[in-house]
Amino acid sequence: MNLAHGLFSTPWFIAGYVLFGAVLAWTLVGVDYQGFMRQPLRQHLFFGASIAVMLLWLIRAGVTPGFGIHLLGITALTLLLGWRLAMAGAVLALIGMAVIGVEEWITLGLAGVLLVAVPVAVTQTVWRLIDRFLPANLFIYILGCGFFGAAIATATTRLTVGGLLLATGTADWPLISEQYLPVALLTLFPEGFINGMIIAAFAAYRPDWLATLDIRRYLDR
Repeated sequence: MNLAHGLFSTPWFIAGYVLFGAVLAWTLVGVDYQGFMRQPLRQHLFFGASIAVMLLWLIRAGVTPGFGIHLLGITALTLLLGWRLAMAGAVLALIGMAVIGVEEWITLGLAGVLLVAVPVAVTQTVWRLIDRFLPANLFIYILGCGFFGAAIATATTRLTVGGLLLATGTADWPLISEQYLPVALLTLFPEGFINGMIIAAFAAYRPDWLATLDIRRYLDR
């Protein structure tokens, strides 16, 4: 969802920058920069995936003025790059959207919290739970992390945005229930399908590209 300037007051956007800046700083501190620079493949995947996410965000459906919902693609990005690089890659996509004029610069901090940090955190949590408690089965990884992980991350993101709109008085319940939630719910299946298919393709043809897939555990059996 694009967060138009008129949706929230300026203090909310400032708070978004402060919060997302803190989360991003904590994220980037833990990145293995030396290892990243020694692996050209990871660099190509990082920049290519970031551009792909940005292109996906350009395809959006308008609900009402100020409401524009698009697929996220964050789950596939997280499973491919790992959560730290996924955060950084999504930031590049956000900046790209602002550069071409699709998003407003003032909204990037809040968008980063709601549309990047939340789905990345949910995807990482789902992956950790599946990796720890379920059998090491490639089908479970693809379906659980890719399809259902994306659907859960998207649902959490949409509900968080809707809750914030209600809490701030930006939108009332009739608007949320009649126009926002129906369209948001319609994105759950395509989000899961697209992310699941991407992860399935990588798992089948390039499993070594997936940072979250332990090849020795899932494939060398």
